[in-house]
Amino acid sequence: MSAPENSYNRPSYPHICGRAKLWGKPCPLGPNVDGSCGGVQECKPTRSGDRWKCCRPRSQGGACANGPLPDGTCANTQPPCRPSASVRITRFRLVAAAAFLTVALLFAFGSGGNIVSSDDFSFKNAGPLRTGHAESMSGKGCVDCHEPHEKNASMFLAAITKNSAPDSAENNKCLDCHVIGTSAGDPHKVETCVSCHKEHAGLKSPVTSMTDAQCHSCHKVKFASFSEGHPAFKKGYPYDLRTSLNFDHNRHLSIHFVDARYKDKAPSEGETCISCHDTTKAERNVPIKSFEASCAACHNDKIKSTALTVFELPEFEKNPFDFKDFEEVCRSVNVEAEDEFESVSTEQPNPISAMLFDFDPEEIGEYSGPIAEFLKQSIDNGPSFLGDKIKDLDGNSFDMLNGLSAEMLMQAACSWVTNQEYEGPEISENGGWFADELSIKYRARKHGDPVMKAWLDFAADQENDPVSESLLVSDGPGGCISCHGVSETDAVRIGWKSVTRPAAPNFKYPHKPHLNVLGPGTQCQTCHVIDKSVDTRKNFEQLDPEVFKAGFKQISIETCSQCHNKQRVDVGCRGCHSFHGGENSFAKSQFKHETKVKKDY
Repeated sequence: MSAPENSYNRPSYPHICGRAKLWGKPCPLGPNVDGSCGGVQECKPTRSGDRWKCCRPRSQGGACANGPLPDGTCANTQPPCRPSASVRITRFRLVAAAAFLTVALLFAFGSGGNIVSSDDFSFKNAGPLRTGHAESMSGKGCVDCHEPHEKNASMFLAAITKNSAPDSAENNKCLDCHVIGTSAGDPHKVETCVSCHKEHAGLKSPVTSMTDAQCHSCHKVKFASFSEGHPAFKKGYPYDLRTSLNFDHNRHLSIHFVDARYKDKAPSEGETCISCHDTTKAERNVPIKSFEASCAACHNDKIKSTALTVFELPEFEKNPFDFKDFEEVCRSVNVEAEDEFESVSTEQPNPISAMLFDFDPEEIGEYSGPIAEFLKQSIDNGPSFLGDKIKDLDGNSFDMLNGLSAEMLMQAACSWVTNQEYEGPEISENGGWFADELSIKYRARKHGDPVMKAWLDFAADQENDPVSESLLVSDGPGGCISCHGVSETDAVRIGWKSVTRPAAPNFKYPHKPHLNVLGPGTQCQTCHVIDKSVDTRKNFEQLDPEVFKAGFKQISIETCSQCHNKQRVDVGCRGCHSFHGGENSFAKSQFKHETKVKKDY
């Protein structure tokens, strides 16, 4: 080569001048070590006394006519070039790539697939599984979860571009053992398990370990932390449904508990919340204590105040009975001769009788026959005829008639077929079945009485307006509906349990640690602030549980961020959100097959 082409070449430099490659006329400066252009000036002037001197080499034409600028920079510039890799460095890269591929193939296919043949070490091993999966594997090894690619070289090379993770779209092996929920809005898609859960991280590494960055990789709204940018809670949070119990916190705390008449029964100051709520069992909800512990002191007497009327003798226009038909069975009943029939009852049939025996209660001619048949059957067969009518309407006759005496029913019916009022034994104060002058009734024995509950549930299932209007009302039998709300969604239901709100999907809130920090009692109102403008009782004047106004003010992010901020308490996503709760749970009970798994998650 001539001197102009090599005057700047350096063996250790991996690049050559772009001008030299294109036109064979390299610049005198050449490229930098990092591959950038070495300069755009034709020379680097030198200072001689108080003047600058052009130093352009003779090969480039010698000193220029313009000379350096006053600040000592070259007056002549040229556009920068793009240096290219030299033959030397290109050759080196090709040799290195070939060597790496050769070693990789040896690792994959040499000596049983491993260069080091020890059973304890493999260059193909991604690392130890965490304890839970390590103990539940069936013994096959990697192929328990991964599609094998070691049969031949072509499969190995194909695996470079093919997803071999256990949750690949073609065959999600995670689902061989685990059950994942498919509810609407479930963020867990069955083909993306490993995007959040990393298995080959060591025996002691929990599979639940995740970072906020992983969450934000999918969510559209991205924010720094809970206290910095988290979206606002939805309107009304967390009161998304009407409570199942008609309990007005405002009236109890501000009226009843301060009333001098009930002062001895009201909770002491500072214990208003824990007098009803059992903080020892606090989880997502804080359950209400038993009726006996929290409500009985004031409300126990109301349970027995109103009885359930199952049958009431109606008025007859003419006598539908011939007493001679019952003379042998009803011999203890005195019958007086009547010149003209006058019904002992002037009442209409009650709604339950009309529903069970299927007649119009306002038509005497229509109901005389069914009522007469019921009384005849009651004398001959006791409660069985009534039980059959209940079964015909899909009712639970065993629970609904539990304890009804056949003897009492027969004696009452004997009086009524002879057009007389029934004079039975004194009614028990303990409640239960009894018959008075013209009716058969049931009075609840205690709170949660199973017979009373069975009848009210039966009334709700029938959706019979007259029956509902007489039973499913606040002043109805047992006083049950004065506290237990009636809701209608897909069906009419009575809120027997204090908590009917379903678990929130992908969200968790444990009360227990919060109570440990705040302390029980009035500290509950740190978050749950009563809205004194709301009359909770009005929420139960209709049956739609989604139409209501909560008796508490909405909980806001500002309330939570008083503690949940970077200075005080955890603000990470998984502090509140858990995607395997409820139907998505990976608990042992939801494994598809029996296996001994050590729970480390």
